[in-house]
Amino acid sequence: MKILLNRFVVQPLKRLIEKLIKKPIRNLKKRIWSFINLRIFRRYTTLVTETKFKCKYYSSFRRKRTAVSNRVHWYIQNLEREKNKDKRLSIVFICQFHAAWNACMSTFQEAMKDPNIEVILLALPEKEMRQGKSKRVSDITAEIYGEENIAYEYCKSFFPETINGYDREKDTWFDLHALNPDYVVLSRSNQNYLPAQYRAEVLCTYTKVVHIPYAYCKMNWDSRAVYRENLADYTYAIFTENKMYQEMLRIIYHDLFAASWKKIEFFGYPRFDMYNHENRQEIKNPKTVLWLPRWVTEGRLEASTFFKYKDILISFFLDHPEYKLICRPHPKMFGNFIATGEMSETEVIEFKKLFAETSNFYLDEYSDYLPSFEDADIYISDTTSLLVEEFITGKPIIFCGVMSHFDMDAKNWACYMYLVHNRQGLISQLTSLLNGNDPQKLNREDYIKNGMKHDGNCGKRIVEFLKNDYYNS
Repeated sequence: MKILLNRFVVQPLKRLIEKLIKKPIRNLKKRIWSFINLRIFRRYTTLVTETKFKCKYYSSFRRKRTAVSNRVHWYIQNLEREKNKDKRLSIVFICQFHAAWNACMSTFQEAMKDPNIEVILLALPEKEMRQGKSKRVSDITAEIYGEENIAYEYCKSFFPETINGYDREKDTWFDLHALNPDYVVLSRSNQNYLPAQYRAEVLCTYTKVVHIPYAYCKMNWDSRAVYRENLADYTYAIFTENKMYQEMLRIIYHDLFAASWKKIEFFGYPRFDMYNHENRQEIKNPKTVLWLPRWVTEGRLEASTFFKYKDILISFFLDHPEYKLICRPHPKMFGNFIATGEMSETEVIEFKKLFAETSNFYLDEYSDYLPSFEDADIYISDTTSLLVEEFITGKPIIFCGVMSHFDMDAKNWACYMYLVHNRQGLISQLTSLLNGNDPQKLNREDYIKNGMKHDGNCGKRIVEFLKNDYYNS
């Protein structure tokens, strides 16, 4: 009897409910969210979601993007026919934003170890900060470059053979095409910062462009900033920072745009190669707090809290000289605040003077952030591309930003940070951590070991991939 009831009553009712109620509700919800993502919050969607909508509703968009992919593939085929496998493999690394160079450092070091690889490092000057259309955002479109090539001075410190990309006396740029490199590695995603001849759309006509992201995507729209179309369209190989973005980019380029020739691989995140948990020092005296404020105050989700917490942090550490405060601002912060009028040059000078004259204060404006990361016991951080590296050290993080817009990968590890919203909460959480109360420590270390599996060999795997691609393709 039960079998008959289940077969002729219960199951038909379930199918009827599924067809008439549950399925229409799911379709309605899907349509509503599609409308919201497409029409209202498009700027907050991931690249893959937005691209799916564009391809579905705008056939001209798909034709245009597919044409770009096919054109780059034509260049790649010519390179394959013309390459000489008897010569040493040549790889050019381009460094402009030296503070983000560590994204390429482990790959660069592994390539240097291989006698069959010719490594070339090209350093370019940074653009000057100028007032843009927005009162709070500096313009990066003007072709105005700084007086000094800071990246060149930085790169020479570890690679004396670095090429200066710009000769100011002759007002000429280095001709990279003359070297005829096999691969050119870019980490900076915004092509507007680069001189025209070093952008991916030009480089791809005579070499294979490789993209190693300078930032670890953690927010829903990070992919649109890190994997920009004017770079990703023209790249031959992209080495993503996690599995989620590898799958996302493969959907875009392999499935939607029929560019199956594009290499999209996940070998780990190269910046993690620099961290060795086995040799990490225990908490020392004095206990050190590293403060990393962001550089722009525009927007609610990614705004800098520099002005919100500046006075309370300075007051706290003046009252507690037994603790050390390191302030490492974003390299563009002071320049942007002056350009936007949020700080005067005098105020910046006074701030730097305070840190220079106070014994337990230190202002870190050095190119490499690793010494401060090693020295720190606790982080106080805004939204930053370095946030995941703060986490990978295993040290506690007081997060002053917003987590609601983090992507699924970031939410898995961000829950082990300490979120604060106001001055009182910041000081309370800071005091608790300084006293040794870190309840998330074991959870954090477990996730670093099992959730973020990295063995320090990401750079080595990337170099091996490029060698195999060149000699075996």
